[in-house]
Parts: sequence; structure tokens; C-alpha cells
Amino acid sequence: MAGARQPVFERQTAIQGIRALIQPTYPLPPEHRRPVVFFEGGHGSGKTLLLDDLTARIEQHVPYGRVDFAEPRHEDIPHTLSDLAGQLTRYRPRYARLRFPRLLIGLLVQLPLNALAALMGFTFTSRSQRWFGHRDRGLTNKGVDTLVELNAWAQEARNDPAGPQGRAARDRVAGLLCEAFLADLRDCPRRVRGLQTPLLLLDNADQPAGRVFLRRLQEARPPLQPTDHAEPLTVVATGRGPIPEMSEGPVARLEEVVGSSDGPGDEYPAWLRYRLPDLTRADIQRLMDGASGRGRVDRRLVRLVHEFTAGHPEAVGVLAAVAARPPYPADGVGQLLAQPVPAADEPDTTAAGTAEEWLLSRLGAAEEPQLAALATCAAARSETSGLWLSHQSDLVDAVSGDRVRRAAPWAAESETGTAVLRRLLLRRLAARSPDHPADWMTVHRRLRGFCEERGDQAGELYHRLAMDDLADVALELARRLPATPGREWLDLLRATATAPIGPAERHLRDPYALFHECVNGMSVVSLDATATQVVHLVAALRIVQDPLCGVSREFLHAQIASTLSALAPKSPDGLVVLQRAVSEYQQQAQWWG
Repeated sequence: MAGARQPVFERQTAIQGIRALIQPTYPLPPEHRRPVVFFEGGHGSGKTLLLDDLTARIEQHVPYGRVDFAEPRHEDIPHTLSDLAGQLTRYRPRYARLRFPRLLIGLLVQLPLNALAALMGFTFTSRSQRWFGHRDRGLTNKGVDTLVELNAWAQEARNDPAGPQGRAARDRVAGLLCEAFLADLRDCPRRVRGLQTPLLLLDNADQPAGRVFLRRLQEARPPLQPTDHAEPLTVVATGRGPIPEMSEGPVARLEEVVGSSDGPGDEYPAWLRYRLPDLTRADIQRLMDGASGRGRVDRRLVRLVHEFTAGHPEAVGVLAAVAARPPYPADGVGQLLAQPVPAADEPDTTAAGTAEEWLLSRLGAAEEPQLAALATCAAARSETSGLWLSHQSDLVDAVSGDRVRRAAPWAAESETGTAVLRRLLLRRLAARSPDHPADWMTVHRRLRGFCEERGDQAGELYHRLAMDDLADVALELARRLPATPGREWLDLLRATATAPIGPAERHLRDPYALFHECVNGMSVVSLDATATQVVHLVAALRIVQDPLCGVSREFLHAQIASTLSALAPKSPDGLVVLQRAVSEYQQQAQWWG
């Protein structure tokens, strides 16, 4: 499917950082282990693709184990450890096969007899068996006693899976198996320590199961003495954002290890973070040019794609793939969203649904009625109004409201994926019929009232404009112009004009035609000259601030510049501020020409 068309940009810093960390010559201070590398980024930011890239580079050369904690089967730590160990034992030149006898012994005393066929013929050294007595912690227990306890814990966990005793027993089993797994790595042949370290690649480690696994793995590491060797192991994890476990040790940036012969600094870190970058406009231009195969793509369309996606890699990749197929060239992002998505493995065919539907399913990741509730609450322009709206039981049911509050679809600036999702949700909201209990007009009317009660002038005007109440909005802005400081008035104007345009059909129209459609209806309204000028100003601003509209924006920027120039003398102290804005929009008119 189209997910494979997600742009793969060379994240050289990330790859170089991993390459430096796994080298046997990496400067590792005594009594320290290699830090855990944590790649973070929103949904669709390229975390999994980065692991794919890393896997492809080491596949034939370095042992590794990879799991995805978004899969329910990895909620079971013994299963996850056996999966990782199985992958790590695959033959690699120079490494031969890594062995995990301690882990296998630990699994052996738990598994039912019919599950032991794969272990037949495997022999265990006495050293592996004795380990269960001392466990590299100076303990004086007998190994057999520890194994008897392990068997009892496993039985208790099976008999009482949901009870407190069963959960405690399961935790003890997981802890001991993690200790065995790491001890097997510490006891690897000497030749392995002179090679690049094996890797654990843990995708979606910010999921509850991933966090538990990381915590158990870290707790299982015995203290190192100055003469001890750490496990030859590098752990690479991914997640949407920092996890609480990172607060338990020093954190540094992965960039600090790249090209450094001294390591990351005085305080040796337990974690190395790397935030996956969003795509720049230059990145998007290169991507769309390469996808089209027809030369340089219109820079105006590239700019609109960048404004719509905020550089979100997956969204950019889908739109670039759509733009590369006939009919082309597209006039705007709205047109791209309405086109079918090409299949990843067969570019001449299409996947099910439009680009809009595909992105909404990927970024929304919810079923009805949660997705409907997300669309309703996406109309909010602030956290306060969004939280308030999520509690309106006649518009959002209680169960879905809880999901909405966690997702916060109004927080368009939190991450690029959320910004894209909010625009898509607004289009879904605008598509509802007028008889829907939470249709476009009803939701914005409710939010307008909320803002009015709290004296939020910008919010009130924003929602009134979303309801296409252009005349009244222009009258209010015109009334405020002579009595409001210039900068404050300009900020209020721009905030108001960010109101969404509404039905998706409007995004398919030429911006010039859409502007005239908006202002022509004002001819029957009694407005003075100033209010009429503000009508034109707001209508033009609303279109140019919406990246879903088309690329023909030169006239609108020129209209904004000339109207602001005419209004500037009416501002009490804003002549300079407004005139500077005039210059900005004149330059924009030239750029869009």
C-alpha cells in the first residue's frame, strides 16, 4: 500500500550515531554500559523506516533482534526475549552463532513438555547452570533452588494471571529471564567483543509493553566492577515522545557522539535522544521533483504542501505520490487530497480510497464514534475551548470524550502529524449534513458562545467567520480599527482570518473565483466604505492563509496589500505597523506571481 511511499530521506546523523556507538572502540568508561538510543517522532515521522534502513545496513553483517511493541504478543516478556534471542542466534560471518544457554534453561523450566521439541539435543554447560546460583551478583544460592523457584513463579502466574500474586510472580519471572538474557551476552566469545555490538531494535517502545520491557531489562543489569565487561549490546528504541524511564539517568543528544573521539561528555549518559526532523520546503521540492519524473514541480504547490503538512514525512510522501500521477499538474492541496492513492508496489494502480481518506485512517487511528468525536472537537482553536467542548454530552459522548482529551486534536502545534490530522478532521466535520446533531454550524455556534462568555474576542470572531458571517465580522473589525493599537488590531485580524473555509468543494475552486464568491454576497448588505474594505481584506486573508486552496494567489496578496494601505491612516498608531505589513504582502504577491 501507499505506506511504502513514505519519503525515505537519509538521516545521516542518526545512522552515523548508531554506527559510532556500536564500534568496539567506542570510548566506554569503566563500570558503564552503552546508552540506550531513543528515536522520537510523531506518527508517520519515519521512525519505523529508520529502523528498516538500519536493518538493511546490518542484515548480513551484525546480529540483531527486532520487535514491535505495538503488537499485542510482545506484552509477554518471556515471549519477547525468546523472539529476540532467536533472531540474535542467526549465523553471521565472524560472529558465528550467539548462544543463550541461561535464557533457554530459564524458559525450559516453565514450558510445557509439548513446547520443548525445538530444544532437543541442546546441551547446557555447568557454568550456565551455576549462574542461577550467583547471577553475577555475589549470591550464594544453589542454582537448582533458583530454578525450582522460577518454576513455582511461572505456575503461580498461570494459575492467577489477573490477581496481585500472579502479577508479582510474572514480574519475578520476567526479571530473572532478563538477567539470564544479559548474562548470556556478557559470556559471549572473546571475538564478539572485538566486533561491532549486536543490536536490539525496539519499535514503539513508548507503548506500555515496551516501557515495561525496557525497565525490566535495565533493572536486570548487575552493577559493573572496574574489571567487568559490559554486555556487547546496543539498544535502539523508538517512540512518539520521551518516556518517563528516561528521567532515571542522564540524557544526552545522539548528535554529541557523532564524530567525537571522547564520547558524549563528562556525565556519561544512560540515554541518547534523537528527534527525527520534519521535512523542509527544500526537502519536499526534491522529493516531489524526483517523484514526478517530469522536471521541477511548481514551487507554489510545493510551498502549499509544506504549509499543509508542516513537513510531516508520511503526509508529504502520500501527496508527492499522488501529484506524480495524472491528471497533473494539480492546482492545490485540496485537489491532491481528492485523488486516489497510488499503490506502492504498482504505481500505475491505485489503493482503496483518496489521499484524504488514507491519511485520515493512518493519522486518526480510531474507529467510530471516536473519530466522529475527534472531528467535532477539532473545531476548537484552543486547549480551553477544546476541553470544554469535549464535555458537551449532546455533541460528544462520554467515552469518546475521554479519547478526545488524550488526543487533543485542537493542539495543531504539538507535532506535525497532529496539525495535518486537524485539517483533515475539519474537512470531515464540514462534510456533515445540516441535520447532524453536531454539524459544522452547530459546533462553531456553540464555540462562539463559549468564547463570547469568556471575553475571547479573537475566538468569537474566528468562529463567526467559520460560520461565514463575513459581514458582521468585518463590521466588528472596522469598528475596532480607530480605537485599537495597530499591532493588536493586525494580530486580531490575522487570528480571525485563520478560520477554516469549510466544505471541501471550496478548496477545489480557483482562489480568485472563491474570493469573488465570498465578497459578491456582501453587495446586498449595508456597509460603509471602511467595512467594505475590511470585507475584502478578511476574505482574501482567509483564502491565502489556507494551504488547501489553489496556487493562484498573486491577486489576493495584492488585494490584501492595497486594502491594508488604504486602511492604515485610520489606525491611531498603526500606520508604521500596517505599512510594513503592506510591504510583506506586496513581496508575497511577487513571489506567487
